[in-house]
Amino acid sequence: NQQVGKILSIRFCVLLSITSCFLSHVSIVKGDSQGNFNSGMEAFAQSKYDIAVSKWKISAAEGHLRAQNGLGVLYRDGLGVEKNPEKALYWFGKSASNGYAFGMYNLVLFLISEKIGQSQLRIEAYKWLYLAASLNFDEKVNYELYSLGSLMNPEEKKSAVQAAQVWFDRFFFGL
Repeated sequence: NQQVGKILSIRFCVLLSITSCFLSHVSIVKGDSQGNFNSGMEAFAQSKYDIAVSKWKISAAEGHLRAQNGLGVLYRDGLGVEKNPEKALYWFGKSASNGYAFGMYNLVLFLISEKIGQSQLRIEAYKWLYLAASLNFDEKVNYELYSLGSLMNPEEKKSAVQAAQVWFDRFFFGL
């Protein structure tokens, strides 16, 4: 019983440390990043996409994860900007790489819509789904992870999970 208590205590401390690192990483933004993001959200809700683009570009450049993801949506759908898959991929990737689970999910959907038949893209998509699921993003991510996994061979899945572990180690522990 003492052994189990120690293990649970260690796991709790590790989880607390990971959460603390994540939250401190997410909150480091400069300027009025949140204000610009909020103004962009209001503009987006009113279909004033050109204003959303300009506000989110400022916030995204300052490291605002949701603004980065929002720019991905605007470039993917051609709202307020010319449709540009490369820029959409860049902004979804930036948001995902910076730890935003919804950015991870949007990146996966984008990769799937483009060329999921290629093995390397399946591995990359599985990696980001695995990470989003690990961050408890949304229950449908688990279904997507299962569905995509059924299209992959064991070696591809192993490669994707290893890549996800490398991301975790770099993001949370700087390794």
